[in-house]
Amino acid sequence: AGQGEDCRFLVADALKMPFEDNSFDVVWSLESGEHMPHKEVFMSEMNRVCKPGGRVILVTWVHRDLEEGEAALRPNEQRLLKRISEAYYLPDWCSLADYKKIAENKLGWEQISTDDWTDNIAPFWGAVIRTAIQPRGWWALIRGGLETFRGALVMPLMTRGYETGTIKFGCITGVKPMTPMAASASASAAAGTGSKAAQAVTSLCPAFHTRGVRPAIGRSLPSLWKSASLRASKARRFTGSATKSTMSPLGALAQQMVTLWDFTRPHTLIGTLISIPTVHFFAVVPVLATGGTGLAGRVAVSILASLAPALLVNIYITGLNQIYDVEIDAMNKPYLPIPSGRLSVKAATRVVLACLLGAFLLAWSYPPSLSGPALYATLAGSAVLGTAYSMPPFRLKRSPFLAAFCIVVVRGLVVNLGFYLVALRAAGGPALAVLDARGWAAGIFFAVFGLTIALLKDVPDVLGDQSNGIRSLSVRIGPERVFKVAAALLRCLFLVTSGAFAVAGISAAVGGAATASAVRPRVALAAVSLVAALFIAKEQRLAKPFGAQTSYNFYMSVWKVFYLSYLVLPLAR
Repeated sequence: AGQGEDCRFLVADALKMPFEDNSFDVVWSLESGEHMPHKEVFMSEMNRVCKPGGRVILVTWVHRDLEEGEAALRPNEQRLLKRISEAYYLPDWCSLADYKKIAENKLGWEQISTDDWTDNIAPFWGAVIRTAIQPRGWWALIRGGLETFRGALVMPLMTRGYETGTIKFGCITGVKPMTPMAASASASAAAGTGSKAAQAVTSLCPAFHTRGVRPAIGRSLPSLWKSASLRASKARRFTGSATKSTMSPLGALAQQMVTLWDFTRPHTLIGTLISIPTVHFFAVVPVLATGGTGLAGRVAVSILASLAPALLVNIYITGLNQIYDVEIDAMNKPYLPIPSGRLSVKAATRVVLACLLGAFLLAWSYPPSLSGPALYATLAGSAVLGTAYSMPPFRLKRSPFLAAFCIVVVRGLVVNLGFYLVALRAAGGPALAVLDARGWAAGIFFAVFGLTIALLKDVPDVLGDQSNGIRSLSVRIGPERVFKVAAALLRCLFLVTSGAFAVAGISAAVGGAATASAVRPRVALAAVSLVAALFIAKEQRLAKPFGAQTSYNFYMSVWKVFYLSYLVLPLAR
């Protein structure tokens, strides 16, 4: 590029650079700060070699800024960063706000600006993972050895960090003042590290040069961000086209499978995977001993036959919602396949229509012993309500009450009561079996649970919903109030459940009307329900200070309790 005389690449100690004071008009560091054990010394050194009136730019990995009243990251966030740091040999993380404090209070920078470039960088990690699963990537991992393989295993954690908001890709820039304040601060900070600073030998990412460079004082951070955003967009288009032309068929298939898995909204898919088998077991437990030969086999076949169309309908419902929520998700969940550009709306439409058609063709193809009104009604009811929830002109999600009604009915009543009847049919009951008290009790429990999920679902998404005219309950009365109501409702649900099973167990034991095999499950469920209530209370305390990220973390913790509730459901007698 004709810059051979003006540009030199050096390997040196970033905390003790081999340059004179005030040497460069611009000092630029890209993805180096996260490797520095002494952040203040690193920034002071950048400041020392920058000329007065010159600009320093630092772009680096950081953790999210702590909210007001928050002393540290949540324990799960700390564990995530610790695992990443151990794999990549990183020192302690800091936030962009920490860098800004150093720039303001220690270095006296002027014209300080910060920005979050996470949305432009987060897709990179998914691209790296997709590259790693190609045959060419396998060979690179083998050649790299154990440490390279260990680092590759941690890449999904980086993706999780970006998705949950724990990890940010931050930029801070400022102008070194014309006064000598910064130089003295730099010298004192560097002197304080002694020999420890000399141990941090690393490659300096910036290419420093002094000829032909003018200070970047007139360039604001928004203009820098705009330029970086444009480059990132071009890079994604370039790498996308290059990937299509160079990726092996197996690698392309693996990439498509990863995108499809993300499109299914896995936490809802897991709920379906767990609920159908456990509802079957719950329904047939009372008749297992007297069910005759082959009952267990018939129930197992019924579980598999029910899972296939139910999972397809699940994908249809969650996928349809993403298709009609593209603008909302671009603000609330930009990492999803459609807003991130990994999946087109046209392709997503084909996927959801194929899933809907496949679900009913599959159910229709079953023999009478596996199909019947209960299965058809469950699949049709879920699909109809899921369609009305997302698709205009109905778009029931615009009303907080109708949106909650859809989720409560599908997750609470249709799925549980419907597959309860399907299980009874597999156990030898009539095609139109009558629901008993056990079935209704389970349906009511999960209906209330579904209500709390419906309320909590919209709490982290309030900004995107409000901007796009979705009048959720969180938008109407405030997300924090909805959060507190939903958490309280869920605690009460488990406390009441715990009390009910405790009373039933004690009464049966005292009255002698039940055997130990019937008493123990009730006592166990009372204990599990109490632990669940305490866990929810603990997670609510950790969700402070209240914010989009903390409420989302609580919401995902609620899904874990949802899974647990199904896993212990067969114990209910």
